[in-house]
Amino acid sequence: MKKNNLISRTILFVISLFIIALGVALITRANLGTSPAACPPYVLSLAPGSPMTMGTYMCCMQVMFVLAQIAILRRQFEPFQLFQFAASFLFGFYTDLAMMLTEWIPVGTYVLSWLWLIAGCAVMGAGIVLEIQASLLLLPGEGVVAAISKVGHWEFHTIKIINDVVMTLTGVIIAWVMIGGIEGVREGTVVSAFLVGFMVKIFKRSLQPVEAWVNR
Repeated sequence: MKKNNLISRTILFVISLFIIALGVALITRANLGTSPAACPPYVLSLAPGSPMTMGTYMCCMQVMFVLAQIAILRRQFEPFQLFQFAASFLFGFYTDLAMMLTEWIPVGTYVLSWLWLIAGCAVMGAGIVLEIQASLLLLPGEGVVAAISKVGHWEFHTIKIINDVVMTLTGVIIAWVMIGGIEGVREGTVVSAFLVGFMVKIFKRSLQPVEAWVNR
């Protein structure tokens, strides 16, 4: 890979992580439940007396996903993928930053909440497209899905759906145990799981000029 090409891909990847984190924050601020991938960190941050922020919990979870990839792939794990640890810390920081930047968002009505959730899904979908176009690393959460798919010879999409369900249920369990009720997981969580994928399809074509820039 050419040096200039690597720099372009790195820049795009770093930008894509912030856009994804911003999408997560917008979905969360819509107050209809956060995205499946963010359920455990968000619910943990809502627990009474929680010692860490959503972004810190997100970072810890992503690090665990990297370790899971190493355990699953073993010798097939590529050393370059260790940079996912750095991506984990950056994404955690971006998550807290995005949540701070979106504190002002008004959700006075149910309709307005849905509009913000749709906007968040669109932003997150665009970020995922850019992440894919960077063709550098995957976020650890997606990386562990890819690892399971590779070892088990299953379709990525199938494992992704299972992973989203597991993450959502984990959030529900954490909420029941630590909060005493369902918090952070609502109808928006389910809708966002499907809507983000739809947004990825939409932005895949419109963001092709960015991919051309990266591969120049």
